[in-house]
Amino acid sequence: MAAAELAAVADEVLQFLVPTARVDVKVTALQYFLGLTGTPEGRIFMRSSEKILIALFDLTSDPLPVITKDALLAFLNLSAEEECSWKILNIEERNILPAWLKYVADKDSSHVDLVCMILSNVTRSERCCVKALEAIKKSVVTIDMLVDIFCHVGYNASGNMHYLGPVFSNLTQLVEVRQYILKSDKERCIIQRLLAFTSFMESNVRRGGVIGAIRNCCFESDYQRLASRKEVDILPPTTAASGWT
Repeated sequence: MAAAELAAVADEVLQFLVPTARVDVKVTALQYFLGLTGTPEGRIFMRSSEKILIALFDLTSDPLPVITKDALLAFLNLSAEEECSWKILNIEERNILPAWLKYVADKDSSHVDLVCMILSNVTRSERCCVKALEAIKKSVVTIDMLVDIFCHVGYNASGNMHYLGPVFSNLTQLVEVRQYILKSDKERCIIQRLLAFTSFMESNVRRGGVIGAIRNCCFESDYQRLASRKEVDILPPTTAASGWT
């Protein structure tokens, strides 16, 4: 489909991509845009239209679960590409990342794994990571809270939240995050808590994310001082954690 024709069809369908639309037409409109996210051409088109991205985001809080799920799936597809992630993170009309962080913190969120996967995607590149960190600093959901959630396996009965592991790995690309983690005090020792998951055999994603975060922290000089502390037990790493909490 030519770009002009695609834009014309999208404009026609977009009027039904609103929370107040009738459920059946809203589902059909959402399926159309979800289909577009499955092709490179469709993703390029959608990232060029902020109004489409805003309409999709507004449906991620729809009361109907099927609507919420498909809207999140669309963002999952879009965020697989850096340019799309950058566009999503820079939409000033909506506080998208803080909203998704609150979603993760809510124990009753029904599609939390999709949101964790999106967060993993949008923090993959360094520039997106910097932008994401700016949003985290303004959010009520802090890095410490995310670590608490991650270390509490079973926090959300609807999802395993394994993809928070890659989020930590991505965030530790940044010197600021590495230094924050390594300079945490004895009570908040993030590295010690994450180390337990280096042998978490239930999920390669969770385990790999933690290993990536620890590897990134090795680039900081503070890592050597931290490794020498008896209570941290980095060498050798902890191999078990009762209850994984």
